[in-house]
Amino acid sequence: MKQKWLLLLTILPSFEAPAQSNCDCFDRLHNLAVYYYYYKDTTQYINTLKDAVSFLDTTQAGEYFPFIATAYASLKQYDSAILYYTRAVEWGYDIDNIRNDMSHVYNLMDTNKLKRINLEQRAKTDFDLYSSFMQQGALDQFVRGDIFFPESGRASIPPCKKSVLDTLITTVDDSTFEFVKYILENYQYPTQHQLGFFPMYFNVFLMHVTAEDNENSRYIFKKLEELNKTCNLPDKSRILFYKERQMWEHDKGYCGLWGGLNKIENINKADSIRFLYNQVRLKEQVAGRKQILPKEYNPTPYPKNYFCLKKYQIQ
Repeated sequence: MKQKWLLLLTILPSFEAPAQSNCDCFDRLHNLAVYYYYYKDTTQYINTLKDAVSFLDTTQAGEYFPFIATAYASLKQYDSAILYYTRAVEWGYDIDNIRNDMSHVYNLMDTNKLKRINLEQRAKTDFDLYSSFMQQGALDQFVRGDIFFPESGRASIPPCKKSVLDTLITTVDDSTFEFVKYILENYQYPTQHQLGFFPMYFNVFLMHVTAEDNENSRYIFKKLEELNKTCNLPDKSRILFYKERQMWEHDKGYCGLWGGLNKIENINKADSIRFLYNQVRLKEQVAGRKQILPKEYNPTPYPKNYFCLKKYQIQ
């Protein structure tokens, strides 16, 4: 499937990075931090993620405090872990997550204080909106669950049942689109800090309503691009992930974010496409992930000042 945006991407040269916003800097450093995470360099992961977060305002930065805290905890640097978990809870993170996932850190914290903060935040929660998220999520998962899909896969479904299932999925996806559209128009890109609860299923909703190239998905992509321009969606790279996932529906890939690297249409354009959406190169992505680069792949040099800070000069 050919798309106009891909044609533009594949003819653009890779020299210097375009004008960089704070969100571009955040997104590129965040993706670089993920590279260090998979490369098992936890200290560098922490430092790079903290540098990335420094480009965000306080209403957005807190979303990444739990990741920093968890990384500190893995190094047994508990004072730093407590500091960032506390900042995360003050931002809106649910203290129950710490209790369930990091009980040894939870037991070292002033939990009475943090429970009071959580209660104050929950008092502001729109529980009707929370119920809407959960109900839409239940519908989305129901039509894609084990009730309809046998272990042997979609191909084994009888044609008559498949037709009914396709109609049902389309109906639910149209409903999901209307819900996503309402959220994006009224809450921009939702966060736990904004809503008072974690926007469960929202990433899944976006993957499903952008799976095919149609009017709904084009609206979503346009809206996400608009939100990114004003930094309400700080990670532009997320958009490329959805676009690649759409292409994967046709067993092809743009740049290796989804599916096998052997499915990429033009392996030596992959890095240039990635740069336009703030991703790291394929070379960095595969490090630590047990992936094998195609023999014909040649890493494209990063544009000048791509990672915004002089200490990040990667060859």
